[in-house]
Amino acid sequence: MEIGTHLRYLRERKGLTLEEVGNYLGVNKATVQRYESGEIDIKRIVAIQLAEILGSTPSEIMGWGTQLTFIDMNEQNFIATPLERQIIQQYRDMPEMREAVHKILGITVQDDRIIRTIRKKKNRDDNKNNGDGNKHE
Repeated sequence: MEIGTHLRYLRERKGLTLEEVGNYLGVNKATVQRYESGEIDIKRIVAIQLAEILGSTPSEIMGWGTQLTFIDMNEQNFIATPLERQIIQQYRDMPEMREAVHKILGITVQDDRIIRTIRKKKNRDDNKNNGDGNKHE
């Protein structure tokens, strides 16, 4: 993932506007937008300030050490850290733990059935795709 995309994710996760981040950094919102689009390289001092306002670390801001990926969940994209991906994979690999997880998260049996149905449909659709981007019947 590119630094700018990750920066935007962190800003939106904190519920901050471009203007609010710009005010904290002492720049205008257009400059913050240019950081997010990758038009401007982020200097070390800016990475430190961004980490402060976004509740992160300079290393995470610069993409050094945290590899984030997009995961398609119910047709919505969200970003997951390696730890989150590991938790999701363990959840999928250990069905005996699902009931406990469901109780903790307040997920009903019906919610789980819907999730599994969507996942099965996506897997079937993926299997129909022969790797060339076209669906084959």
